[in-house]
Amino acid sequence: MTRLIVHYDGRGLEEEIARVSNKLAYAYRQECLSEPLDPSTVRLWFEGPDYEPEMFAAVELDSGAIAGYAWAWVNVEEGPAPISWVNLYVDPELPQSDLVQIARLLLSWARHSLESWQETRGLVELRLGPLGGLIYSTVLGIVGCGFDGEKTSGYLMLSPRDGFKADVPAGFVIEEARPDRNKDEARALVDVFNDSFSIYEDFWPWKLERAVRYYKELFEKRDAVVLLARDENGQPAGFIEVYTHPTLCGRSVGYISLLAVKRHYQGKGLGSSLLATAEKWLRDRNATHIYLYAVPRASLLYLKLGYKIASISVKVRIPIYCIPSEPHDGIISWI
Repeated sequence: MTRLIVHYDGRGLEEEIARVSNKLAYAYRQECLSEPLDPSTVRLWFEGPDYEPEMFAAVELDSGAIAGYAWAWVNVEEGPAPISWVNLYVDPELPQSDLVQIARLLLSWARHSLESWQETRGLVELRLGPLGGLIYSTVLGIVGCGFDGEKTSGYLMLSPRDGFKADVPAGFVIEEARPDRNKDEARALVDVFNDSFSIYEDFWPWKLERAVRYYKELFEKRDAVVLLARDENGQPAGFIEVYTHPTLCGRSVGYISLLAVKRHYQGKGLGSSLLATAEKWLRDRNATHIYLYAVPRASLLYLKLGYKIASISVKVRIPIYCIPSEPHDGIISWI
């Protein structure tokens, strides 16, 4: 009997969830860049203040192994007609027929959760991962409305192996910042972030308290650096944050997690100089690869500097009625 686990309390499945995530990540990242997901990190997902049992479900096999899991939640911050989001993860080593069955089950659970428990209607955004990847290919054959609204959500990009050089523009200085310790520096980063990213449709304003909490966790867990650029008047103009991490293959790589430049200062070479400074910091720490995820509007900068696109991530917004809704019976039991 295959069981659909719903209203999960966050205990007991951490190792299995991490196993499925790591296998799926390894299956489509040929450069082996993914950081291993640790069960303790999974536990934090469910212990966070925003977690509700209606958001999560998993499929368990007779053996006790998890065959897949899904998240479904409503972005209530997107106004009077909120968008619902669904993320799907399935063990890539399952036989194809089982893989499709598990994915269909989880998608139908997501629809049920969103309609019956979370009381939402309208559009659902399916996060499909890499174009042509396992989740993309599987979901393509399941949803009932096609992918006419498919949209690129981001690019996985790799830095040139030899790096690049970019001088700091006249009138600017770049210095290390510790926003976890210095609230003025944290406030400067929040100011830059909100100015830079407010042009994007899914922008959420960053608040000082959340930023300080984020950077405390970053510096506790990572070998990280935050570089802050200021203009000749000492005003914050841009920043970049990077860190190193181990991968599923055992190598150490560098990850550029965030680059932001205020709109007034864009086009002056400041972003390039922040990148070059950050890359040097990473290469000094023996990072074998340096990579980042770029939103489509920002990808041109990285392409000009020699970055290569390793994969393209996509998402699709479809009406909720396009998602399967067949009853959960036969080989399925609810717990």
